[in-house]
Amino acid sequence: MTELLKLSGVSKHYEPHIKAVDNVSLSIQEGEFVAIHGPSGSGKTTLLNIMAGIERPDRGEIFLDGVEPKGIQDWSRIRSRHMGFVFQAFNLLPTLTALENIEIRMYGIVKGSSERERRALDLLQKVGLEHRADHKPSELSGGECQRIAIARALANRPKLILADEPTGNLDSKTSDKILELLTTLHRSRQITLIVVTHEKEIASRASRVLSYVDGKIISDTKGNP
Repeated sequence: MTELLKLSGVSKHYEPHIKAVDNVSLSIQEGEFVAIHGPSGSGKTTLLNIMAGIERPDRGEIFLDGVEPKGIQDWSRIRSRHMGFVFQAFNLLPTLTALENIEIRMYGIVKGSSERERRALDLLQKVGLEHRADHKPSELSGGECQRIAIARALANRPKLILADEPTGNLDSKTSDKILELLTTLHRSRQITLIVVTHEKEIASRASRVLSYVDGKIISDTKGNP
């Protein structure tokens, strides 16, 4: 397997005594499904944000495909073209339809409105919501909103999807469906998937589980094959 993401001695502190990320080193291979599992407030989201270049570490190095991004422009290009994001709060634009929320992720990447629409409709079909294309987020259930968010995350055909508590606002039955969808897409497209969660059941779906407490990885174990 090829190394996709590498962190070396990465730290991020807030005030002297809050160590969200404390000298973390790890390597993630292409095609892995990795869960970062730990209690709320342990620094998991900060670690995920550092992986995405949304936050800069106080020290340490980050490499993507063997290259260390330099500055805001490098990270912005990488996020735009190679990463997809799924958030607990969905982060859909309320004034846009489901279709438009997916299409907007393609601006600057896919030329032509007809091609953007075609690809967005194809993604809606893959998450089983082509019949909701013209609905706005306020007209959709929480599970439907998260499925739209997953379709949006796939819009730029990313190498890496980062999901931050993707089932945190959903009931257990809907959560299971969302996890099944993410797992299926990960396997069928060989996308590297990193999920942050405080729930053991969700972490157990991953092929690799990083237990994260007080800014440190305290164990790195194999999960489901």
